[in-house]
Amino acid sequence: MSSTQGFVLSGIAQQSLRKSAFGGSEVCRSGRPLGISPKRATGVQMTTTQPPQVDLEKKGPVQVAPVPTKHDLATGRDPARVKIFDTTLRDGEQSPGASLTGEEKLILAKQLAKLGVDIIEAGFPVASVGDFEAVQTIAQTVG
Repeated sequence: MSSTQGFVLSGIAQQSLRKSAFGGSEVCRSGRPLGISPKRATGVQMTTTQPPQVDLEKKGPVQVAPVPTKHDLATGRDPARVKIFDTTLRDGEQSPGASLTGEEKLILAKQLAKLGVDIIEAGFPVASVGDFEAVQTIAQTVG
């Protein structure tokens, strides 16, 4: 579906609603408008509005001249390539019962580096002493 969702509100709720750059209403994941509590969002009616039509043909191709990073220069990689940012070591432990030891994190980090992952988010070091040590070891070993 190519339409965006808008809201019809009244009173205080309408004053609190922020507009996005496309003129549609911004909503949080639950579907209610941002800045409006669940109590005030009752009675919200859903409507659909069409996004603005943009003619990309008239503007022509977008020219991007990527600036090589120090890493690109050191490795000889093309700065225009897609860079991979992996959060497995941090977000992977967000599920209940999922936790990795420092050694397991290091093994995963080494494999991610072998796969060519550009940025590895190794963990949340302020969470615990163990996580701090694991992140430090990964940074020293994998770089």
